[in-house]
Amino acid sequence: YLARLLAHIDSHKFYPRSARRRGQEGDVHVAFYLLQDGGIRALEVSGGNRQLREAAQRAVQTSLPLPQPPASINLHEQVSFSMQFRLKG
Repeated sequence: YLARLLAHIDSHKFYPRSARRRGQEGDVHVAFYLLQDGGIRALEVSGGNRQLREAAQRAVQTSLPLPQPPASINLHEQVSFSMQFRLKG
């Protein structure tokens, strides 16, 4: 489920044009609590520069609602991952 969840969020990720022009790269830490209906609460975004943080936050928000979690998922644990922004070649 976690792999599907992260792929869903990643499909909404974009690279800010101004950050791309400046050659800015980085990792943004994203954390939130998942709700049974696919919503989230307590979204936290940190690391990277402001533009990349805003892009990561927007990616999560536009991916809502997330795929509903199976009953076996503990909704009291925080979902936490790094969103990578890398320029190719």
